[in-house]
Amino acid sequence: MERIPEELLLEILPRTPTKSLLRSACVSKAWRDIMHKDHHLRSLHCDHLPSDNPTPLFFSNRRNGNLSIIAISLAQDYVAGKPKIWHILKRQSFATWNNGTWNEDDYKLANTCNGLLCFRPNDYRQPIEICNPLCAEYSTLPAYPMQDIFSCSVGLGFSPSTKEYKVVVIAKDHGYNFSRPEEGSPGKLSIRTLGAEESWRDVEDIYFNTRQGPIYIDGKIHWTISYANSSTDLHLLSIDLGTEEGKVIDNVPNNDGQLQLTQLKEGISVIITSESDIKIWTLKEYHNIISWERTHIIELPRAPAGTPSRFPRLVGLWQRDDALQVWLHDVMILYDEANNFEEGCKMYEEPAVSSTWRLHTSYMPSIVPLKRIGCESKKVFADQNHLIQHEELPPNCTPKRVVIELNL
Repeated sequence: MERIPEELLLEILPRTPTKSLLRSACVSKAWRDIMHKDHHLRSLHCDHLPSDNPTPLFFSNRRNGNLSIIAISLAQDYVAGKPKIWHILKRQSFATWNNGTWNEDDYKLANTCNGLLCFRPNDYRQPIEICNPLCAEYSTLPAYPMQDIFSCSVGLGFSPSTKEYKVVVIAKDHGYNFSRPEEGSPGKLSIRTLGAEESWRDVEDIYFNTRQGPIYIDGKIHWTISYANSSTDLHLLSIDLGTEEGKVIDNVPNNDGQLQLTQLKEGISVIITSESDIKIWTLKEYHNIISWERTHIIELPRAPAGTPSRFPRLVGLWQRDDALQVWLHDVMILYDEANNFEEGCKMYEEPAVSSTWRLHTSYMPSIVPLKRIGCESKKVFADQNHLIQHEELPPNCTPKRVVIELNL
């Protein structure tokens, strides 16, 4: 270790895959010190993250105080029926939060950005939490100052032009009139720049309702929104975090069915699930003309008799190369160009709780330190360093919730 020049390490390690870099902490005490104490290295590593290869992140929290976060690595041999699982956090891993109890009535995962998870409180008077699960760090932001909040949507993003992380809040109080916004008090779109000596800044008044989102992609945070005069006509709101200006794109597809806003390999997409199929619409731009293009139609197998839901419950959809992985009900099914389905790995061994899983498709595992973005960080796990267990699972198996815990 001592024979390797420091400047050479700073050239090699930032370009090392995240999982391999974490494993290097087990090589020696010197390697561990570099991994956990060299914030400059960790910042450089974040700058080299591949923006076109996010990881699907499953999140579940339940009323018994348990929290599970699982990231699935879609390697090339995944299509061959060997899913690879990263177990990031075990259940109850956020036990230091909320006086020892994690409760789904307290926080929900809003979105992800560069390996950071943004948790929004259900009680809007409570603070927003930012967490990096790989580093076992979290930070508490000051609560949003609006009094008597009725509804609130929160999104975390990064501005490549200014190198700043920002949190966007779209909030309304009880004076907001959803059916006639012009007759009530307006909602507020506010932004807070992390690490800056400032509080929340009101950017503009708003007269719309947020529907799906947020998702962060390439310096922008996106929501689908609707206006009071038409709750069925959807629009896409994109907030540029560099200029802090919003752009609205009309005519978001909204056929009869369940709708999700997501990120696929081709870009920002809308997924509409009906009883018979899944339609995917992707935002395209040709010669400065922006439009929605239907890119996929996936025919669904007939639902089993006695299925309680009107539509199949779509947990999420992920694209890898020419194949689509669809998490539907309690199983993963693989869709290819020949419309073939193949059952994959069940998400949980108890059907009663499988409905709590949600999929975030823009997660990018990183070791970015919260101090880099100006946040005062705390350890999720006291006096412990947590590594990721990576294992191959055959089809139709149940993944174990295990995390390696080492006192390094």
